[in-house]
Amino acid sequence: MITVLSIIGYGVLCLIALLLVILLIPVFVRVTYQEDLHVCVRFIGIAVYRYPSDKPSKAAKSESDKPNAALSDLSERLKRDSVGETVRLCKQLADLAVSTVRRLLRTVTVDKLYLAMFIAGSDAAQTAQKTGQVCAVLYPAVTAAQQTVLRIKRREITVTPDFLAENGRVTADITAHVIPLFAVCIALWTLTRYGAITKRNKEVPCHGKQSTESDGPVDR
Repeated sequence: MITVLSIIGYGVLCLIALLLVILLIPVFVRVTYQEDLHVCVRFIGIAVYRYPSDKPSKAAKSESDKPNAALSDLSERLKRDSVGETVRLCKQLADLAVSTVRRLLRTVTVDKLYLAMFIAGSDAAQTAQKTGQVCAVLYPAVTAAQQTVLRIKRREITVTPDFLAENGRVTADITAHVIPLFAVCIALWTLTRYGAITKRNKEVPCHGKQSTESDGPVDR
């Protein structure tokens, strides 16, 4: 016989299954640049974010207050703890940020990478020199990123010297997608690691203080 608890249980399971299905739907991002930068984020074919946006930004003040809050928190920690403990905490948080960025980049699949650069200089010799310098940096950097952190399905990168133009120009068209479920898992992992780091750094001064208080004067 079906009870109320079983109905609630089935409902919760259906909600969890629906949430997992939604999180498995890829989010597509398209970035284009030709004199101006344009960004469009689509989910299920619906544009959920566009840059530049026609709507005025209301969160400009709150976003500008975040760095001040972080700096004040860091200064309070420097006053409360020793410099070594604060530096150690900053290093651990920096390592966590780098690891998080690497994990997030591994979840991104670049479906199309189109980049065209037209190099111009004051004369033909300078134009050729600049073209060689850009090629020596750009192609190895993209290849290294593709071999380590990024999955690029199709790429088209051209660097062309323009001996007639006075200024160079860049045209880019990048399309990528990411599975939200992977990003959510990485976010939960990052929050767990952050909580463990902050908890461990809070416990270290307490243990040090207890040990210094328990140690009495040594009788000679």
